[in-house]
Formats: sequence, C-alpha cells, structure tokens
Amino acid sequence: MKQATKELEHYYSLTVLYLKYRNFYRHGFQRYYVFRQMIKYVTGLTSQKEVRKIFQKCLDNNIFEKKYFRTQIQYRFNPYQREEVLKIPIRFFW
Repeated sequence: MKQATKELEHYYSLTVLYLKYRNFYRHGFQRYYVFRQMIKYVTGLTSQKEVRKIFQKCLDNNIFEKKYFRTQIQYRFNPYQREEVLKIPIRFFW
C-alpha cells in the first residue's frame, strides 16, 4: 500500500513539474479532458482511476482553479496563485 502511495506522490510531483515547464497557466481555462490527457502522457498511466486521483490531489492542493462556464466546469493550472487582472483601456476624447 505504501508503494502505491509513493508512486502516486511521484506521479503528482512529475505532473506539476511538467505543467510548470510547459507554462500551462497561459493556456487558460480548459476542460478536465485536456488535463486528463496531459497526465496520461506524462505518467504513462492508463487507469482512469489513478489519473483522477492525481487530478483530485492537484485540486485539493489548489494547483487548479475551478470555474463554471454555462453547463460545464473548466480548470486552469495556477500553482502561483496569480490573480487575473483585466486591462481596461482608458480613452480620453478632447
């Protein structure tokens, strides 16, 4: 049992490191499917249950932000806890 926990912890850290390397924050909000495919690619896992455990661990550690778009939930990789700043252009008419 401890071996499985160590492997899961290793896969978790590997996934976070890879997403940081790819600077996945810039991709914005994505569906779970995109992150599932990335986790599968990085770890080589085929079990949906293990992939979901890694993703859930990321959610529990606030690595992902969750946002609701209409009827679906989308996530953004944000390990840096950055706030999204909207730039509003100011125009002066003289």
